[in-house]
Amino acid sequence: IIYSPKYNLSIKSVITEQRYSHMYTHLVREGLLSSTSFVAAPEASVGYLGLIHPPDYLQRAATPEFLCDVMEFSNEAKVLLRRHPEHVEAILLSFRKAVGGSLAAIDLAMQKQWAINLCGGHHHASFNHASGFCVYDDVSLAVHYARLHYKVRRVLIVDVDAHQGNGFERTALHHKDQHTFILDVYHKGIYPQDEVAKQAINVGVEVNGTTTTKEYLQRLREGLDQSKLEFPKAELLIYITSADILKGDSVGKLNISPEGLVQRDEEVFRHALFSRRIPIAMLVDGGYQDGASAVMAGSILNLARTFNLTRLRACRKRTLDVL
Repeated sequence: IIYSPKYNLSIKSVITEQRYSHMYTHLVREGLLSSTSFVAAPEASVGYLGLIHPPDYLQRAATPEFLCDVMEFSNEAKVLLRRHPEHVEAILLSFRKAVGGSLAAIDLAMQKQWAINLCGGHHHASFNHASGFCVYDDVSLAVHYARLHYKVRRVLIVDVDAHQGNGFERTALHHKDQHTFILDVYHKGIYPQDEVAKQAINVGVEVNGTTTTKEYLQRLREGLDQSKLEFPKAELLIYITSADILKGDSVGKLNISPEGLVQRDEEVFRHALFSRRIPIAMLVDGGYQDGASAVMAGSILNLARTFNLTRLRACRKRTLDVL
């Protein structure tokens, strides 16, 4: 399980984001992790980000105007960021850590069959565009990393965040990637409704606020089964998960129970580890209501118990260089 305190942001009058620490604290309290047993997320270098993102994009991403637009900050926050460039760097560091955590998840999944990054899955960022609180396309970078370092060719991406994963989908279209298969389960009536990006989806499961937990899980299973029929020789599953499907989430606008969320993650892990017998790298994103982090942590605990996931030893921090 990969984590960094830098995932969390606390900048007065700008942003307070502590959901990742809440998940980590819950897992420590339940005994799955300790202060020394998690894997420290490395920081992805700007050079490594450049393997997907062009130089002009990375330059724009380091400006207050860009970040305020992507993160939906106020005009007052924009003024503050202009006055304090160290705040801009703190935000970018958090996102570089998230990317590093996702790449570390590929390393660990390929070595140990599974890995969970308690951040990442920033699926609205593409190679040249950012939106929806997502700056860097860690999903596409993870695919690239797996191919570069592990000679993996055929990658299955399963995205169950309530929102369509239009960022990495647009990157896949741009690169004409014929060896990545995308199963996307999303609310069809909310942001981003990106018709261009939908062209990259191989199996699309569109749900809405009237979809029951039972129906949701059944349609997920059908989507997983269909993905295996159409893409039988996948070598790696990258799983983008989120708590924004929960009933009461004002952003996700779905109606899924906490028990349904736990079952959802279990279904995808079972599909990877038993049905396909391939490694799975889980990236945790989203969840916008009180208690969502505890539900997500509970799901991770259930995965550990159900699949007897072994504890991972801590590893040294490292910075990924241009390779």
